[in-house]
Amino acid sequence: MPPDLAGPVLIVWKDHEDHTSADWLTYADADAQVSKPVALVRSVGWIYHENREAVSLVATVGPDECSGVLRILKRVIVSRLDLEPDTGTILP
Repeated sequence: MPPDLAGPVLIVWKDHEDHTSADWLTYADADAQVSKPVALVRSVGWIYHENREAVSLVATVGPDECSGVLRILKRVIVSRLDLEPDTGTILP
């Protein structure tokens, strides 16, 4: 049985991580990497956990399991929109 989840919500946030390979970079490549603007991304899901520091979302909920947890630091959140609330249980 899934826990009580709040949501769904749409969170717009600044993604401050860049996943690159472990390959060596020239300094010119490193300069190009750090001069890129921070990406503004959107995530939708149900609030699995929230505290002063972060909001944790899951996008998919099953009877005994859920999708991976996405933890977003509150200090990088640009906006947060509560979507239409659930009108019943998540699963029949």
